Amino acid sequence: MTAADLGKVKIQTVEPWKRALLGVLGLGACGGGVAFGNAGHAILGGVLVVLGLLLALLGAFGRRRTIDAVFTVVDLSEIVAGIVDILT
Repeated sequence: MTAADLGKVKIQTVEPWKRALLGVLGLGACGGGVAFGNAGHAILGGVLVVLGLLLALLGAFGRRRTIDAVFTVVDLSEIVAGIVDILT
């Protein structure tokens, strides 16, 4: 594995507790949307269900970025070279 290959690896950038909170809020918004839909406010209910599903998906899958994108400030090749030297 080269430094360029390691830079293309995707890592999770959202902390697990934030992902869990987003999932719970998303499911709550879906439930609220269903309740509004049943109460005769179909448009508001539909909007809440869609937003809730988006939040729940973001909570389930999070946000993944490449290592290169995360470490734009630090020279990634030096870090990878150091890791490769330690491992070999």
